[in-house]
Amino acid sequence: FPVTIAPGWIDVTATRAGCNVAAPSSNKWIERNVPNMPGTVTGNNKVSPGTNGYTYSIPQDSGVVYTWIMPTGMTLVSGQGTNSITVNVAGSFIQGNITITGSYTNCPAPSYIRSFFVERNIPAVPDPITGPAVVCPNATGVIYATSGTPGVNYLWTVPTGMTITSGQGLNQISVNIGTSFIQGNVQVTAYYAGDTANQSYPTIKWVTKDAPPTPS
Repeated sequence: FPVTIAPGWIDVTATRAGCNVAAPSSNKWIERNVPNMPGTVTGNNKVSPGTNGYTYSIPQDSGVVYTWIMPTGMTLVSGQGTNSITVNVAGSFIQGNITITGSYTNCPAPSYIRSFFVERNIPAVPDPITGPAVVCPNATGVIYATSGTPGVNYLWTVPTGMTITSGQGLNQISVNIGTSFIQGNVQVTAYYAGDTANQSYPTIKWVTKDAPPTPS
């Protein structure tokens, strides 16, 4: 039978050769032997780009094999045909649907599709920045920091007159203060490695230069 066969009745009637009178017909209802739609997917719906070994699974129906299709940026490394797979996520991954259909080995007609939406996991907003809010021109080695999270990188920006001398990409930087510095924001955002296009919202600290006392 073709995969696209629709359900319906098979009718059979018998006639004797040379006789136009037919015996009562016999019929039988037939339909495609199609598995149920795959069950609910278990697994992470937010993933970190550049990370390997995510697992997705569905309940196993007896005698059913499963076809998994990955969105762009996700690679199925093991488990195709089964109810549980392992997936690697490329740094370029943004978002998309994992789709699953079931079928019987001796009947290729697929079930309805089960979809599971997955998207990249943007890091949380960095914690408040520690470090001086008032600085002296020509100061060196001034430290600004935020709490670090494993697997997360940090992008720092400093105002005119400040120069980052070390720590860019980390949760702590060292800054030199130039004579031209007046005031401005020290800012940090969080991102996963190789994915500066998907940064967290920024954490900001306002910093000003230390003004000399007013002569009495």
